[in-house]
Amino acid sequence: MGLSILLAKNLKENCPLLIFDDPVNAIDDDHRESIRRTLFEDQLFAGKQIILTCHGEEFFKDIQNLLPAQVAAEAQLITFLPRLEEPHINVDFNCAPRNYIIAARDHFNKDEIREALSKLRKAMESLTKGKIWGYVNKYGDGNLSLKLRAASAPIELRNLSEQLKSKIAKNDFSDPDKSNVMEPLSTLIGVNGSSREWRYLNKGTHEENDRAEFDRATVSTMISALECLDQAI
Repeated sequence: MGLSILLAKNLKENCPLLIFDDPVNAIDDDHRESIRRTLFEDQLFAGKQIILTCHGEEFFKDIQNLLPAQVAAEAQLITFLPRLEEPHINVDFNCAPRNYIIAARDHFNKDEIREALSKLRKAMESLTKGKIWGYVNKYGDGNLSLKLRAASAPIELRNLSEQLKSKIAKNDFSDPDKSNVMEPLSTLIGVNGSSREWRYLNKGTHEENDRAEFDRATVSTMISALECLDQAI
């Protein structure tokens, strides 16, 4: 209730700045999501500068991946590090990006291909299960038929992507600009599903000696496609 009153007052008085100190302390997961979406997805506060502090690393990570990568890249992140018996405050002004797509691109630019794929897998899961599936549900039929390898197995991202693409491709899909989503999604699915890169996106990779290298060009194609998907959604 206190947060609702504060936000309503901010809007009524047309304040250009919104400052929150640990707004999700002792708040359950459902209300955390509502706060994230109200502040960073709804357009009510789109034109405001938001300064937010929080002890929850997961909350910041979720905010960064709720935002499009281009918007997340404009945010200034500052981390106050543990003091570790030192008398002064330690501040990290160059935090590693929490947005998975930005992190994947950063690793790729450093030629850390395996790490880029690791972040790409998380980005793919976040986009397909969240934004793209929601998009399909908004403009078409969001009921999917997905196969699982076992009762406890996660959804394979390749299967999910193919299902989403088939729904978007239908003639009665109502978004006139669906090509903005369809084209990069088709590029991703156009990569051989048996490739080691797609196997990584589906299941991850355990540590093994003498593993064949991931293909840099393929990973580059996948990152670019996800960047386009993220921007379109």
